[in-house]
Amino acid sequence: MAMKQLVWHAHAVGAPLRQGVVFHIQYGDGCTESADTSMPMFGYNNADGYGGSYVDRCKSTVGFPSYDWWWPSQSHQPDAEARMDVATDVPWSQKRPVLLFRGTLNSWDGMRIAALWASLQHPEYVDAKLVKLRPGNCEQFLGTTKVWGQQRPEMNFTENCLDIVGKLMRPQDFAGYKYWLDIDGHGASFRYKNYLFGDAVIFKVESEYYQHFHNALQPWVHYIPVPKFNFNSILLERVKWARDHDLECQQMVKRTRAWGKEISHA
Repeated sequence: MAMKQLVWHAHAVGAPLRQGVVFHIQYGDGCTESADTSMPMFGYNNADGYGGSYVDRCKSTVGFPSYDWWWPSQSHQPDAEARMDVATDVPWSQKRPVLLFRGTLNSWDGMRIAALWASLQHPEYVDAKLVKLRPGNCEQFLGTTKVWGQQRPEMNFTENCLDIVGKLMRPQDFAGYKYWLDIDGHGASFRYKNYLFGDAVIFKVESEYYQHFHNALQPWVHYIPVPKFNFNSILLERVKWARDHDLECQQMVKRTRAWGKEISHA
């Protein structure tokens, strides 16, 4: 089915595949290891950075928007149920000036745990929660003591981890917040492109992974960057900056939404 979709997509954009062309399509986050290095590998996920088995394997990937036509649960097609611009507009003045994240604990670099720590310490600035606990998640969270040089904060955590779980939120729920946090999962997150369509400032955690459109987006122009080291303190500092520079944030959102619509032709 996926191959059929790719062939259809190639014809739709006016680039039909020639008979005999051989290539590899990567659907997973970590990139498939192939002994035949002469065979092109196409996927949504490229990588460049500190290294590691997944990162190294993704370096040679040719980036293309496979999730737009293949990924069933996070469609970015116009009017898709999960797309952020299907939400009814909420006036900017009525949005909460809080940084929002909802997702799972899937995180190749552990930064989602760091975001949960920040939320528990500073709930007035950060609202980061998991939408569900999978087997082993609670033990993983409670057993993590250090993430990218940051020590686990000195505070009490509930043994059943219910304090890091929140309700599943739809685009209309997200629309009530001014700031959204983008963090890698097993690779570059799919949600980043979806966030481009929304009416909120994107806080993007730095990453070794990138997608085909990332290089065209500029920090402090289209999003607010957040480094991994000193994450907690810098995240808090930049949420406070956003609150103090509300007009600049509104202008950033307008630029980002316009750019997102342009690359999606919708």
